[in-house]
Amino acid sequence: MFSGLVSALLLAAVEAAATCPPDEPVIERLTCSDSMAGELDPGARYWLTMSPFDLDSTLGSVGDEYACGLPFAPLTQVGPEDVYEFECQSYGLVGLRVTGLECDLDIYILNDTCSPDFGCVQGSTSAYDDTDSVNFYCIEGETYYIVIEGFGFTPGAEDACSRVNPPVYELQFDLSAGAGCAEDCDDRLDNDLDGFVDCDDSDCYGEPACGEVCDDGVDNDLDLRVDCRDADCFDEPFCCDDDNDGFDDLACGGTDCDDAVFHGTDVDGDGWPNACDNCIFDANPDQDDADGDAVGDACERCPGWPDEADADGDGTPDGCDVCPGADDRYDVDGDGIPDACDDCLSVLGDSDGDGSPDDCDPCPSTPFETDDDGDGAWSCDDCDDADPDRDMLDRDRDGYTSCDGDCYDDNGLVYPGAVELGDGVDGDCDGIVDEGTARFDDDGDGFAEFGGDCDDSDPGVSPIAIEVCDRVDQDCDGEIDEDTDCSDDDGDGFSEDDGDCNDGNDAVNPDRDEILGNGIDDDCDGVVDVMADDPDGDGMTEEAGDCDPLDDLVRPGLREVPDGLDNDCDGLIDEGTSRADDDGDGLTEEQGDCNDADANTWPGAPERVDGVDNDCDGSVDEGTDHSDDDGDGVSELHGDCDDTNGAVAPGATEVPGNGLDDDCDGLTDEDDDLDGDGFAVADGDCDDSDGWANPGLTESCDGIDNDCDGAVDEGCERAAEGGAPEFVGECTGCRSDPAWSGIGGSVLCLVLLFRRRRVR
Repeated sequence: MFSGLVSALLLAAVEAAATCPPDEPVIERLTCSDSMAGELDPGARYWLTMSPFDLDSTLGSVGDEYACGLPFAPLTQVGPEDVYEFECQSYGLVGLRVTGLECDLDIYILNDTCSPDFGCVQGSTSAYDDTDSVNFYCIEGETYYIVIEGFGFTPGAEDACSRVNPPVYELQFDLSAGAGCAEDCDDRLDNDLDGFVDCDDSDCYGEPACGEVCDDGVDNDLDLRVDCRDADCFDEPFCCDDDNDGFDDLACGGTDCDDAVFHGTDVDGDGWPNACDNCIFDANPDQDDADGDAVGDACERCPGWPDEADADGDGTPDGCDVCPGADDRYDVDGDGIPDACDDCLSVLGDSDGDGSPDDCDPCPSTPFETDDDGDGAWSCDDCDDADPDRDMLDRDRDGYTSCDGDCYDDNGLVYPGAVELGDGVDGDCDGIVDEGTARFDDDGDGFAEFGGDCDDSDPGVSPIAIEVCDRVDQDCDGEIDEDTDCSDDDGDGFSEDDGDCNDGNDAVNPDRDEILGNGIDDDCDGVVDVMADDPDGDGMTEEAGDCDPLDDLVRPGLREVPDGLDNDCDGLIDEGTSRADDDGDGLTEEQGDCNDADANTWPGAPERVDGVDNDCDGSVDEGTDHSDDDGDGVSELHGDCDDTNGAVAPGATEVPGNGLDDDCDGLTDEDDDLDGDGFAVADGDCDDSDGWANPGLTESCDGIDNDCDGAVDEGCERAAEGGAPEFVGECTGCRSDPAWSGIGGSVLCLVLLFRRRRVR
């Protein structure tokens, strides 16, 4: 914590001219890091007062009350004190410590007010300890006061400070706070807090006190020679360049083969002096010599082979002869391959500089072409040479390749911009199947055209929508605005907007004459007959059918609303509203039924191929054969054999060894040779789990179609019961014979069968 402490010990503290405002003497102004000894003088009655600003040395003061300190605060101190001052050089951590205590002293940090009350920054008031310390972050440019208080808080106790038990202390401080105090090169302290001490610090390089350190890789004395190359280190036992030629001897891992002889020249700059270099003019830093002839590989004509062996006499050693038996010096096209062995004698040159002449280069303008994905398309013609499913081949001849975005290049009706056909395939390769067709819910209202949506571009129009007065058929029933205020529902020529007070009764409208005694407001003037009893004023009396004459929300002809009342007096409550289970499926609209007119539609219902969101999850026909559930652009309807796996679909690349029919051709891993007989299913292996069956075998009399020709044991005739199979044709040695019943015969027959097995 006090890594920057200076070892110098000031035996006597010199009183400085400054004072802790206004008159407390300051012993010394501290800088950087140091330590000093001090002793409080019990006779020197310097006391800080309890006043927040005034300082005096009045003998009768009641003491100094400090507002901060750990573990005890606030605390009144009545003893003498020493005061030091410092200015924060840079924001950072400041550490102070008093040690060597034989009696109880405390240490405080005060700000520039020097007030123990509200100027107290931090304090250490531990009792019975021989050390008190504080650490705090100071603010750049601020002045702080360090106060060493005598007698602690236990005056009169055995450990109290007194003339008999003098208050002696050592103050250690680290005030650099990152300010970069200069390094003192011989005090064994890191004065500038950079992690390097004395001569290890670059500030001390070149100082007379700092000679060369012989093992730190630094030119300490700035003479341009480092460690053992410096004359200061020649006598060090670990320095290996005895002849001072700049090359360490071999025993030290160097390159000097004779460290007693000065070798100062290294022509090729490979670190080996000429006298020790096996290739003087060719850099050979590892001195490689594969053939052990003392001539380095870097300067040999044929490393690893004797240069003198040249059977065809063309000047090229046999070990490096590109075309043995012919003259390697003849190379018409200059491609480095002698003419006698050159498969492509080209006169067109090599435009891309990849070593392949243009007339033999599949990509003459692209150097070092590859086919990393093995799809048969070279990298210059392949938009993604890491993906075998993408290439520039237009397999279905629809004008688009997989590199152009054709997502199903085996189907000529599928390509970017094609028309969706509603066939379970992403026809336009936009990642969505059948959008814009009668089977897709384009407006997201839970119904496709196939499910009865009469306007699939408007989410407000569907078979379960509420009709509103806007000249639009919202509920797709073929009628416009029915059951709204602007519709003449009873056909009497008047709607509610026209003043019809009962639009469910064609005998009631503003043009009708009042019929006395029927209990109905026939002419819609607000009066029922003359002197008729209509207490709720809804235009109908109880005698005329009002089932609740005291509630104007109840009478025949009113629209039912979800209020717990029989609004239309038909004997049913809330029918046709969100509170009623109108389709009898056990759920209402308020319980999540998204179509309460269809008993096949409710949360959790099985999804059906009907263009309707049967399970009320916001998706139409998902999980059915018409839906592309895994997002690979193909549904079960169009051949996806696993619509839960986006990597499996017709046209996908078969992945060997994964146990899946990736391309939905009915075969699993057909490119794998599962039984290890050299033939995969794709090669005609009729049983890839049995190594005794493949197109390369000869038929044996074993009950297996060994040669995969569709016939089993052709040419064999079954002998009498108990005998061995008899082969008519090639296998003449397999006739029924008592000798075959022995063990030796069985073993021999197995050997013969094994010999018939062929591995490609």
